[in-house]
Amino acid sequence: YSSSYKAALLMKEADHLTHAGKTEEARKALDEARAIYQMLDDPQGKANVLRGLGYLESMVGRTGQARSAYTEARSLSQALRDQRGEFLTLRLLGRLEYRAGRIDQARIAYMDARNLFRAAGDRAGEAVALQGLGGLESELGRIDQARSIYLEALRLSRADGNALGEAHALSALGELEAQANPNLAHQYGSEAGFLYEQIGIQGWKKWALSGIVVR
Repeated sequence: YSSSYKAALLMKEADHLTHAGKTEEARKALDEARAIYQMLDDPQGKANVLRGLGYLESMVGRTGQARSAYTEARSLSQALRDQRGEFLTLRLLGRLEYRAGRIDQARIAYMDARNLFRAAGDRAGEAVALQGLGGLESELGRIDQARSIYLEALRLSRADGNALGEAHALSALGELEAQANPNLAHQYGSEAGFLYEQIGIQGWKKWALSGIVVR
């Protein structure tokens, strides 16, 4: 089979090994995939490897190395005008910075992701980015800010006719209101559950009704 196919298989293997906690084997697979993409002069492939490497480094607590990998991956995605790749990188970077206690940097990453989609007029993408930003504010205990962000994600999803995005926003609002306003939380959860059922994703109805947010 082709070199690009072999690299793709190595990426899948690395992902499996990373989640299995076999970090050295995962790193070896990523290094092999990177060498192939380097030989093929495939910047998108290299960006994918760097995201995988960044995630691996974050799993073992090597925050600086993870940040460097994500930063390089973002630069490659920007050069390719790969909006999805840049968004994925920003979301990973936001989570990394939050876990490292760099709250301002985490917020910047999520805001950059939002602005990326807003500039392109992509309301569905912007709503997804807002979900991440709202989750950050919620975890910081900034309930009013999180509520405003989730409501904006809900507005965008409804305006776009995006039922899945609407369900995610309602689910997030339900979890947010669970302690202070259980009746409202139940209403949000019920609406989210109905939408998940209509879309055909049965399992998520139960999550929505139990207050589990999907981000």
